[in-house]
Amino acid sequence: MTFQFSPRTLISIGALLCLLVATAVIHLALSLPMTDIHFRASSDAQKLLLHTTPGGLNTHVPPGEVRGMVVADQFVQATTDWIIEEPDVLPDFPRLNQLYEHQRLLASADRLELVMADDSRHTIRTGERHWHQLPALFWLQLLFGIGGAMTGILVWSSRRHNHAAGLYALTGIGYLIFAPAAAIYSTRELIIDGDLFRLLSAINHFGALLFTASLTALLSQYPRALVPFKFTGLIFALAGLVWLSDYRQWHSPMVFHFGVLGVFAASFVFALWQWRATKADPVGRAALRWFLLSIYLATGLFACFIILPAALQLPQPASQGLMFGAFLLMYWGLALGIVRYRLFDLHQWWHAIMTWFLGGVCVLVLDAVLILSLAMPADLALSLSLAISGWLYFPVRQLIWNRWGKHKAQHTDSWLPDVLPLLLRDTSIDTQRWKKITQTLFHSASAEISEGSQDQAQITDDGMSLVLPDFTPNSDKRITLSGADGGSRLFVKADIACWRNLMAITHLASEVHQAEKKGAELERQRIRRDIHDDIGARLLTLLHSVDKTQQPLIRETLAATRALVTTLNQQLTPWAEALGQWQDETTARVEAAGQTLHWHGQSNTTGAMDARTYTNLTRIFREAVSNALRYGDREQGISVSCCVDAQGAQIAIENAIDTQSAAGVGSGRGIMTERASEIGAELQILCEGQTHRLTLKLPLNGREQIAR
Repeated sequence: MTFQFSPRTLISIGALLCLLVATAVIHLALSLPMTDIHFRASSDAQKLLLHTTPGGLNTHVPPGEVRGMVVADQFVQATTDWIIEEPDVLPDFPRLNQLYEHQRLLASADRLELVMADDSRHTIRTGERHWHQLPALFWLQLLFGIGGAMTGILVWSSRRHNHAAGLYALTGIGYLIFAPAAAIYSTRELIIDGDLFRLLSAINHFGALLFTASLTALLSQYPRALVPFKFTGLIFALAGLVWLSDYRQWHSPMVFHFGVLGVFAASFVFALWQWRATKADPVGRAALRWFLLSIYLATGLFACFIILPAALQLPQPASQGLMFGAFLLMYWGLALGIVRYRLFDLHQWWHAIMTWFLGGVCVLVLDAVLILSLAMPADLALSLSLAISGWLYFPVRQLIWNRWGKHKAQHTDSWLPDVLPLLLRDTSIDTQRWKKITQTLFHSASAEISEGSQDQAQITDDGMSLVLPDFTPNSDKRITLSGADGGSRLFVKADIACWRNLMAITHLASEVHQAEKKGAELERQRIRRDIHDDIGARLLTLLHSVDKTQQPLIRETLAATRALVTTLNQQLTPWAEALGQWQDETTARVEAAGQTLHWHGQSNTTGAMDARTYTNLTRIFREAVSNALRYGDREQGISVSCCVDAQGAQIAIENAIDTQSAAGVGSGRGIMTERASEIGAELQILCEGQTHRLTLKLPLNGREQIAR
């Protein structure tokens, strides 16, 4: 059984390690000599100038140009390399080694004598540094390194078996190595022991390469493990080879800068690979977006402001110590991506940020190309690059951006043609239809109806699901959509706004339906009154004025008129009552024709049907029975089966026939089909051998109404 430290223990060990590093770094920084003299380069960067601090150790030294120093009767020529923040920006190793040697001489001398440009000499007194005299840039770089290392340890401590978290913690170790090391020599006053300077610079380079290699390896393992974890050893081996070449001074110091850029360039390959691998994984794609934004925004800024100028021998536009802070922002961003990447709204502004950043990089590269390749003055190159950028680059970029780069949002014109027919198809919107409408709106991979009330739309499962309330107010149902656009993206806040637009349009369509329904109802009432008052009255008058032989026909007409008025009244008819009426009417007609009726009717519901459904079913019944009486075998009779439950109604009318070709011929069959289609029923008429069978299926699916 192997022993494992708890996360709290690992965090405590990490904090102790950071404390030890901080103690060592502060001790080394305080060991550097202090003179209270401020050195700076002249405007042409060729001369070393100084001025003293009032009340300091060397107020007797006048301000002016420094020609050199005398160390043990040896004159050392002053150079602006003495005050350089980062030594690896020097173009060659002889110049770098000269800087180390000068610093060694100055640090080892018991007495320093300053030689000014007017050949005047002034003895420099040195003193000990105190912690409150360390510059703010020193503390910032130290805190940057500690902050990055502790963030990495916090993530790794609870995910120690996760390769991605381990590589992330390793980048933090690299951060803890290079930033504090640079804090010591980049904030020196002037003098630092040359051997210590060389060692700290080598430690800084080692940490920078460890950081870059870990970052590249991290992209090979997260969000997807693209290659076996052992493959990452090649990345670290390449970084180690670059460091060894730099430490042993096999080539130019620029090999280090281009080596860092080379190892970092491999991350672009993995980034593109990850992008393709997460094509069908919207959660992984969201994590990758956040990862790439965090990594390339921070490292890209550092590369553009520090590494590229150093590699191209251009002035650095910002302090290296301040730019170390960009990595800390990256760390916090990566921590969010590894622990829980709920920032799935990122892709709404992802393209804008990356385009802005890459656009700025392109402008800087264009300026560098003009300076280096055309050998023109910097001012002219800057003016020319601005002209080219304004008149050529930015218009071309905007054209490409407008055509291919923009994120395709859910605009109304993109979904309204698909959704509008669903809204206008029926006069009412139930839960099933609302589910279909919302699924069509977002082209979701799946949609489910579940129990539970929902007041507002809510994004869940890191953007994989969208929970919507039912369209019916105070409903105890809710709809869960999964996988927007067939699972190719996550749900975002813009989808909630799109759903609100759908709700507004649906309410408007519902109001149109209600107005149409109200207008139709008013028209039906007018027709009903006209039929009842005019046609009914005239039929009653005619009934009493004709002889008895014609009165049955008029009574049938009156009965049909009353049925029509009932239909126009939109009264509900219970299914049980309807089955009884159909049985009585069919029995009377079959017995009057001298045939036999085999009736089987069963109603397992207390619901009722509307007048239109009742009228259409009644007339289909009459036409089917009329065909059976006309073409059926009188000896076999007619069989009728009616079964009704909560799911639907099934009606079957069967009879034997004499001639198969005669059954159902004429316009009656087409009329029955039209009536069935009008109420949403399925009608089938089959002739098999000597049997004629009519089957009607009417699904209810919640449209059944409760009889009152």
